[in-house]
Amino acid sequence: MTRNTRNARNTHNTPLRLLARRPLCSPGFTRKLLSELKIAERFAPQEILYLTPNKRRARSALFEILSLYRGNVMQTPTCLTIQTLAENLVRANSQKGIVDERDRRFILLKLIHESRDLMFREEHLGLLSTLYAKLRRHHPEGWAKIPPLAREVIFDTDTELRLKQAVELLARYDKYLEEQGLIDHEALLEEAVAEIFSLSQKLLILEGYFEPWKVEQNLFDAILDHVPEVVVIIPDDPLAAEGERFFLSYKLPQRPTPEPSPAPQSTWHRFPSREDEVAAIARRICALAEKGVYPDEIVVLFPALEIYRPIVERVFARYGLNPRISLRPRLENFPAIRGVLDLLRAAEQGFRRRDVVGLCLSPNFKKVPESVRRWVDVLSREEGVISGEKAWTDWFLSDVCSRLVDHHQAAKIVAEIRGFMGRFIKELKRLLSSVSVEGFVKRLRRVLVWLGWEVDEKLRQGFEEILEKLVRMTELAGEAKVSPHFARETLEI
Repeated sequence: MTRNTRNARNTHNTPLRLLARRPLCSPGFTRKLLSELKIAERFAPQEILYLTPNKRRARSALFEILSLYRGNVMQTPTCLTIQTLAENLVRANSQKGIVDERDRRFILLKLIHESRDLMFREEHLGLLSTLYAKLRRHHPEGWAKIPPLAREVIFDTDTELRLKQAVELLARYDKYLEEQGLIDHEALLEEAVAEIFSLSQKLLILEGYFEPWKVEQNLFDAILDHVPEVVVIIPDDPLAAEGERFFLSYKLPQRPTPEPSPAPQSTWHRFPSREDEVAAIARRICALAEKGVYPDEIVVLFPALEIYRPIVERVFARYGLNPRISLRPRLENFPAIRGVLDLLRAAEQGFRRRDVVGLCLSPNFKKVPESVRRWVDVLSREEGVISGEKAWTDWFLSDVCSRLVDHHQAAKIVAEIRGFMGRFIKELKRLLSSVSVEGFVKRLRRVLVWLGWEVDEKLRQGFEEILEKLVRMTELAGEAKVSPHFARETLEI
């Protein structure tokens, strides 16, 4: 960042609060608006929080915002969906393990098995899970008030009884989560409201088709109260009316809606063969070069590069073109490297049972004790382990479970599993603590040696090159410490 840019950011004293309507078929609208508002002069990239209901849009917005900064930027804006933001806040500030859709079904099945008089069986888990999500969203007033409301629209006693049992089961599910220190992903928004204070961004950008329900409204209230400046971009579409009404209640100044721009034109060409197609592309590149377009600014995408590659090399050579062809497989596609990434992800996700068990059973970790491989899956399932550090280190196998009562080596098996799991969780947790990049790499290598990670020499060399790249990127960014999330995303490149 230059001295002039820093000074420019200090000259904007009026807080930015604005609601704009984006015309349909105007893909460049958001970037143009943010450019006109001089966002790059007013805010550093890391001071921007961008929220949208769409994950794909969140990813594309990241690059649109970064394009406003004409220099090299090592820190980036935070571009997320509202659900992902809530999940990140809870993971960073809460000790609770997060239960997802699959975990929810597992717990519901456990509760059904404990209550034999219920009308529900395993085939009803999808229905019960969907019912839980709908009721939590549309009836946050509590489980006790739902049956009286249902009587007003249900006139069949059998259906009324089924609903009553379902509500009682879901209430027990919520109680079970509370007792185990867990939280369902449907309740993340409620939990995140109290954690908004940890957000450090100064500009909030909201864009998309929002239809905020009660809990989402509470979260938006908290964010809009906390973040000092805000730009809301709503599609100029009747389908976005509900979200528009909600944000208009904040009395945000409204920007006049521009006329929609014409849709971009696409041209299709048919060729008798792939050879003719590639030749036409080469001629087009030469024409662009004559107009002053640099070769580095031209990118050609092929539907199947492994098929087109020999044709491209042969035909482009006739036109004096020397293309750079990228067909290198990603390291993460190799199972051995996938195992390393899964180590980091398991720690980030709060030690979910299926993640931890998958790592213990991985053929890439040769030093996992045989007793762990043989028993950890079935024992953790029987004891109801879902997620969270304490589930593995405090009460898992604190007593010999029923499956091992008659086993002649029960005490030895339990001691071996508890000893391994205790150290395993401890080593993974260390990867989550914020340390220097050299410290992180050292810890990761130590864990891999302890687990007996085996990989062929070429793959190991590629992995070490990525670790060196991680070190260089962190040094270039001037960062004293590295986050595990940043490290994992770098290793996935």
